[in-house]
Amino acid sequence: MADAGIGPGDVDVVVSGLAGEHAFDEAELQGLGQALGDTAWIVAPKRALGETLGAGGAMGVLSALAVLREGARSSTVRGTVRTAPRTALVSALGYYGNASALVMRLPSR
Repeated sequence: MADAGIGPGDVDVVVSGLAGEHAFDEAELQGLGQALGDTAWIVAPKRALGETLGAGGAMGVLSALAVLREGARSSTVRGTVRTAPRTALVSALGYYGNASALVMRLPSR
């Protein structure tokens, strides 16, 4: 978020890598809670589509586009929608310790 020049209050939705693996999911939720607070809107497309292994990051980006452009609300894990989302944080976590995040924003009108 620092690299993108945003703070916790700027993130409207998190498209997470939660995949149904309890230990990994709990660690990610705890980290997101520490970074964004416990009311952040978190969606988990893998819970609906399944584990995609190496394609998880790409699926997260496509899911973020659906949320940002269409207001898709499926696969909500926790949190509330505060407003029409304009900024998404996409997280991608691998089983071998790799992790990445991408901030996506709708263009200004």
